[in-house]
Amino acid sequence: MSRPLTKLFIRNFGKESNRRDVEDLFGKYGNIYDCKMNQQEGYAVVCYREYESADRAISELNGSMSLGGKLQVEHTLKKSRYDDGNSSRPPRDDRFGRDERYGGRD
Repeated sequence: MSRPLTKLFIRNFGKESNRRDVEDLFGKYGNIYDCKMNQQEGYAVVCYREYESADRAISELNGSMSLGGKLQVEHTLKKSRYDDGNSSRPPRDDRFGRDERYGGRD
């Protein structure tokens, strides 16, 4: 059974926007437990406690003119680039002769 999606990916906000602005706007739709912003890359991630809050924020804010731009708001399922379904860490380079990236050594 999959978990309800509560993490949102936000982009296309204005350069003047800050984390507090994002928290204030998205906090109107429910209880946020985490908010991260990367202004250099131009995105933010907001995590809600309830999936209904996340869905409500998407329906109200996606495509809206807010925070100095036309927001793009969507659910995110961030996976590690190393994810093989079993682990989120990169393959280990074992100093004792076994490098998992290349199938190991006998």
